[in-house]
Amino acid sequence: MPTRSGLCSILVDGNRPKLIVTVAVFAMALSSDSTVAQDKVAQPDIDKQVSELLTKLELLQQTDQSGEDEWARTIRDLIKLGPDAVPSLSQALRDTPYENRRMLRSIPFVLRGIGDARAVPALIESLIKCYGQDGSDMGYNTADPELLAFMRNHDDDLTDLDPNGYNWGRPINEVRTALQVLTGKEFNTSELCHIHGDKGSPMQQYLKQELFVRCAQRWASWWNDEGHTRVTDERYASVVVADLPAGTELPQLDPQLPLSVDARMSNMLCESMFTVSADQARVLYDIDTGRWGGIDSRFVENTTKNATIIKKWAASEGFDLIGSQVEVDGRTVFILELLDGQAWEIPFFHWTDYHPTSAETLMKQGQSVEQKLVVRNANPQPDPDANANLFDYEGTGLFLVITRHGTPAFVRLGIQVHDTNMKIGVPVQGDNELNPKAFRKGRRFAIRLLKTE
Repeated sequence: MPTRSGLCSILVDGNRPKLIVTVAVFAMALSSDSTVAQDKVAQPDIDKQVSELLTKLELLQQTDQSGEDEWARTIRDLIKLGPDAVPSLSQALRDTPYENRRMLRSIPFVLRGIGDARAVPALIESLIKCYGQDGSDMGYNTADPELLAFMRNHDDDLTDLDPNGYNWGRPINEVRTALQVLTGKEFNTSELCHIHGDKGSPMQQYLKQELFVRCAQRWASWWNDEGHTRVTDERYASVVVADLPAGTELPQLDPQLPLSVDARMSNMLCESMFTVSADQARVLYDIDTGRWGGIDSRFVENTTKNATIIKKWAASEGFDLIGSQVEVDGRTVFILELLDGQAWEIPFFHWTDYHPTSAETLMKQGQSVEQKLVVRNANPQPDPDANANLFDYEGTGLFLVITRHGTPAFVRLGIQVHDTNMKIGVPVQGDNELNPKAFRKGRRFAIRLLKTE
């Protein structure tokens, strides 16, 4: 049940990405005291066993037997082959096509279980193929206690949150945790976990693919500079990830064409850049791709002093929203700020009862807003200060946002959250954007991506 590189050429054919990966590994003489043993000169028996077990695994997955005990035992058998199986498994991962989403889950699971750093180059290359549309991360169980313990010990749930089952994650989660286990590094790979490939314009598709390529390039740069010292076999000493081919020109939104809803995201929250939690992974949000992010480590120690620099850096990284805060009558109020693009506060009925409407009409019905996504008071009180009482910083509302990459979207501004007294496993009732409790403090919001009809 659901729970929780080589030289690369990526071609955009409409909205469907095609990924073709070939290996480009350059020899480099290396040595290290703490390295993995080199491949044996000849291991035809191991290669044959890997091939037979992968064929069996493929058949079980094609017949929807993933999660059954025979399937789990096959993964266990592959892991038990040990380091001698890594060359064949690495090549099998390189040869796995983008469309085979199940094998892109299973082979990284096996390589993580074996724990041999020679798998790192193939895993880096496979990061690019992780971009795509997948189902859920899967949670499985078994009545066999020994099999359960083995699968739990090697799955992608590195914190062992579920004592009664084991995980089989989407490709991005299997690959990123395999890299994390084998290297102790992360390189913000978790930012890719919420990026799916089934929605959006050609420009959005391109921007999403670009994030996966950039992430793989970060990994490749580190491996080539220092990570390769973890292995002694020069065949695994270098990995190259090519740039994404040039994308399409920045689209211009026709304001007179009706906009329909393309995708919906709810129950989201941005932490304030000034009061982030320990992992600070939910401060920034990219409307175009669905990417979440945190503040660059260079600026974390003094976010108040670095606020302007942080916003400029975040905008250059492609993020559209940042969590922030203001002081209102002696109270801290969490807010959202727009880093780039344009926004208009529009009538809320477009959220509850939306019919395709042109951007031009929505703009005329609304009011342009500046950087802060804050609703206007319906009945501001007279005040000597002309700006006083014009805005309700705690109020909820709806905004039309057009990003700098031309993506139109509704941003529903929810309430702020100060209460983090949430319990795992307790279902949330009612309107997500009006729930005063969350696992983090910040401002709630929801997104509806729009497209021209």
